Amino acid sequence: MRWSGVRVLVTGASGFLGTHLAAALRAAGAVVTATSRSARAPAEVAWVQADLTDPAQARRALADAAPAIVFHLSSLADGHLDPGLIGATFAAETVATVNLLDAARAHGVGRVILAASFEMPDPGQAPTSPYAAAKAASHVYGQLFHAVYGLPVTQARIFMAYGPGQPDAKLIPTITRDFLAGVAPRLASPQRSLDWIYIDDVIEGLLALAGAPGVEGRTVDIGSGVLTTIADLAAHIGRLCGAKVVAQVAAEAARGAERVAMADVAATRALIGWQPRVALDAGLSRWLDHCRERAGHNDIPAANIGIRYP
Repeated sequence: MRWSGVRVLVTGASGFLGTHLAAALRAAGAVVTATSRSARAPAEVAWVQADLTDPAQARRALADAAPAIVFHLSSLADGHLDPGLIGATFAAETVATVNLLDAARAHGVGRVILAASFEMPDPGQAPTSPYAAAKAASHVYGQLFHAVYGLPVTQARIFMAYGPGQPDAKLIPTITRDFLAGVAPRLASPQRSLDWIYIDDVIEGLLALAGAPGVEGRTVDIGSGVLTTIADLAAHIGRLCGAKVVAQVAAEAARGAERVAMADVAATRALIGWQPRVALDAGLSRWLDHCRERAGHNDIPAANIGIRYP
């Protein structure tokens, strides 16, 4: 797809996925408007301060951006079971998505890409967390707006993205920080298998999805198609770091029932002509290279670097 001059709105553009996507769109020549709940200084993209849980603010964001394409990445991605998260995730995920979809419908947007999640339950299964339930509800509303109101909605079911810019509290940065400090990481769910996908592949998949014909109303997997346990992931990071300690099983219990899902890469390739290019070994090596660069010690082995993460 030729992006030069195309007007695009990216919600959640200050987050991990959104930051990378906005930069890629801008580099391709798109005219990017980004939303944020707090005011931000002008940069290469135009920032609109908007809380999408407010319908009026969602409508104003769409009116200001006048986009041909919307990427809705705004999220509260917290998979814990705390009942206090029920209202917060429902507002941040479901209410914001409904308001965004309705505003896009009113403004005649050409395509809306919703960020779905592998945490969503399969039909007939119960969600495993407030986040999973809110994502499932948002997914259903995306289907509603496409089937009933004619809004061209396509949903990207994104798996476990990782890479530079990921929040410090996420799993891979936490494990890496512990190993580089000589501390044994503590893993709450070491045998859980997840589909890990490098951030560059995610962004290429989202861009391919936006330009692919005939995918309106579809849900398309953006993942690697490979499952790796958290224990194996940690062991791999430890080897790359040259760590002298090994990960330990945390004393606390895992977070209840946890979903295991793997991307159907063959189906995605058939639909949009995209497939991941960065294997886990290469992605983790890139991640460690990023850590070395941030520390300013490219010539020192990673095991000897103390790192502060963004």
